[in-house]
Amino acid sequence: MSLDQDTDVAFLWDIFFRRNPTPLVASTCDHPALFMLKAIETPEIELLHLSDLDAVVAVKGRNGPSMTLLDIVAPSIPSLEEIVSALGYAGVRINVHLTPDRLSWAPQEQTPVDNGYMVRGFFAPKGRAFMLSDMRI
Repeated sequence: MSLDQDTDVAFLWDIFFRRNPTPLVASTCDHPALFMLKAIETPEIELLHLSDLDAVVAVKGRNGPSMTLLDIVAPSIPSLEEIVSALGYAGVRINVHLTPDRLSWAPQEQTPVDNGYMVRGFFAPKGRAFMLSDMRI
């Protein structure tokens, strides 16, 4: 997808308004403009429409040995296996930068990342794989 194409931008707005939360555990209140700004400001991010899954994914490094899945915008969240298959990804490693509770997948390892968020009080995801999407500025 290209944010220079009016049809792609219109489709992205549409799918955002049909979007289900990517994780059920916790997520940020997202806005399509922040998602698009992050994609514009970070040229290595690809926005790919997976038409068979009715999903748009934001990824980095799709053609390399290690790909990073940054976000999924879809009415129904597909599994990680479905996404990888739809992308035709042939690399050896996938880094998932979002909470994986709806991906039908559990991480083999977790690497703490400080993305600047603070939590006060009870934190439901404590002890579980957890990450908020980087697709915002």
